[in-house]
Amino acid sequence: MGAHVRKRGSFWEYSVELGVDPVTNKRKRKAKSGFKTKKECEKAMNELINQINNNNYFEPEKIVFRNFANQYLDEMKFAVREKTLERYDEIVNKHLIPYFGDLEMHKITSAHIHKFYETRLSDGNSSTTLKFYNNILTKIFSMAISNKVIKENPMVNVRRPKVARKDFNVWTVEQTNIFLDSVKDSSLYMLTLLAVTTGMRRGELCGLRWQNVNLDTGEIYVKEQLQEINKEVKVCPPKTMISRRKIIMLDYVIPILKEFKASQEEYLKNNNLKCDYVLQTYKGEPCNPNLITKKFTSYARRIMKELNLPVLRFHDLRHTHATQLLLAGVHPKIVADRLGHSSTTMTLEIYSHVIPSMQVSAAEKLNRLYT
Repeated sequence: MGAHVRKRGSFWEYSVELGVDPVTNKRKRKAKSGFKTKKECEKAMNELINQINNNNYFEPEKIVFRNFANQYLDEMKFAVREKTLERYDEIVNKHLIPYFGDLEMHKITSAHIHKFYETRLSDGNSSTTLKFYNNILTKIFSMAISNKVIKENPMVNVRRPKVARKDFNVWTVEQTNIFLDSVKDSSLYMLTLLAVTTGMRRGELCGLRWQNVNLDTGEIYVKEQLQEINKEVKVCPPKTMISRRKIIMLDYVIPILKEFKASQEEYLKNNNLKCDYVLQTYKGEPCNPNLITKKFTSYARRIMKELNLPVLRFHDLRHTHATQLLLAGVHPKIVADRLGHSSTTMTLEIYSHVIPSMQVSAAEKLNRLYT
């Protein structure tokens, strides 16, 4: 290891060779000046040499957040799904880079990040949105540690944003039937019927093909979903491996679905169209999940208000399905399986509002056993 000290003007300076940069193949050197005496300079140089020999020396790279965040996105292209990458890209380029952009990575502290959260909260961002920011910042700085861009991870001392539990509305079975009866002759009917009786996600419903529906056994196989990615509807795998599942249909739904299929096949034949999706447009094309949500928000909500029903988002139909099952005494494990949840714990956390009613029902059953 090459090292020396020399006097420059009134001060002493040391220079230590750090080896060859593996990327540029150029020699790396660490120099520092400003020492008043040679002895002071040599002491500092020897301390540096000891750090290098003991693998304790770290020289942070002078790379700004903007550039490193884009490196992170490039690596994620091979690690996450396309839809997830689209979400990451939006958060990084619309929110994180405008705030941290030209700060050097090793100069960003936990105080900077807390200030960012405070600013975003004052701008009206929800705690859920802050959680997304936190997750991506954690991944970016973890990658910076792995790549030896920074020595200390500022996220270690960052208080993770608490996510406020979202309230949601659900329907009773009676309310569900009132709504279904009111939309029986519209395109909302089959969409709502399947959503509220299977608990499938909107992407799963849009991606459901007739080949994955067994009308003889009353089984639906969730094997794929549709997602809008970069303004294009694409076929994607289900959200998780657990989301690949079999759902048993309600008995009364099967004849309705058979009649719907026959009518759909006749329409396609008369209009010289071909489409294997259960839910499709009048042009014989698969439905866009985002447009499904917009249609439900605009059209269905107006009907709910007219019927004096609780106003639901489309995803609340899934919540309705789960809540009705739990209130009917169905075991939480079965509910979790139908929904494609990774664990029963997850199901009970989301639907904790049902637990008090389940306790009452359990007590009533025990009362009948003991009396």
